[in-house]
Amino acid sequence: MSIELRLTRLARSGVATRGVLAVKDSLLLLATLELPWKDNAPQVSCIPPGLYEVAATKNRTLPNKKVLPMTFEILRVPGRSGILIHALNYPSETRGCIGVALSFAGSPDYEQIHNSSAGMKEIEALARFHTDGFIVIEEQFL
Repeated sequence: MSIELRLTRLARSGVATRGVLAVKDSLLLLATLELPWKDNAPQVSCIPPGLYEVAATKNRTLPNKKVLPMTFEILRVPGRSGILIHALNYPSETRGCIGVALSFAGSPDYEQIHNSSAGMKEIEALARFHTDGFIVIEEQFL
């Protein structure tokens, strides 16, 4: 069964990009945290806005050696690979992936999101049920 995700980026600083991840036909909304835009450079930039395929994936290992039991990988991002949705609290914990959590925290100079483990449990549950789909990434900066 396919899933439809929408990531709306709402704020950007020199440190991070904040947004909200929504699931079609669901009340679920998750706070997101990504790296700032740096021309789509691998490892240091968020990915460009657009429409991308997603696929459920399991047992993926992050650079910090943490293993994700289930998540989604964002596919066919120009010049990029291995873009995952995963738990994180600070932009320093990603190399270009999308972090999810239940709430925002911090300030423009100290970006963070809270309750990332709970947010990731929601993603894991979705990935177990939906094998593929797509994500729309849009920017509506406030």
